[in-house]
Amino acid sequence: MTIKRQLTPSISPKISGKQQGIPIEPRANNKVSWFPKIFKVAKTNVMIAPAESNPLFQPGQLVRHRRYGYRGVIVELDLHCRASDDWYENNQTQPAKNQPWYHVLVDGNNISTYAAQASLEADTSVDQIDHPLVCVFFSDFTGKAYLRNDRPWT
Repeated sequence: MTIKRQLTPSISPKISGKQQGIPIEPRANNKVSWFPKIFKVAKTNVMIAPAESNPLFQPGQLVRHRRYGYRGVIVELDLHCRASDDWYENNQTQPAKNQPWYHVLVDGNNISTYAAQASLEADTSVDQIDHPLVCVFFSDFTGKAYLRNDRPWT
């Protein structure tokens, strides 16, 4: 199956600008609210992936968790949440499943986390990550990011 990342709105927005395929609606206070509408799907065997599945981060990139503040390095990414329903329901928060999720090695600890894209932000620090598995999954540190090796994350 092919994944097509271009969305075709079924309703054209009345507001022009940077929307580029994402319809928007003005709120009562004249501020713009961004949200996806219903999209037409062509009569083909092509699955239309939502805009949320575009990863902002790549393996080796340093990130910081927005809520909990920990730093880490991304080892692997999934285009959507692949955790079990039981794990997801028992999670303290339930970020949307239809966005990229990342396996992150946590700095100063020996744990890894599975975090939603909306929960992460780029970490601008140049400090290396202190985690025992960094040398297992990465071959070098460039001063800004780690270079991922071929060892699979499983």
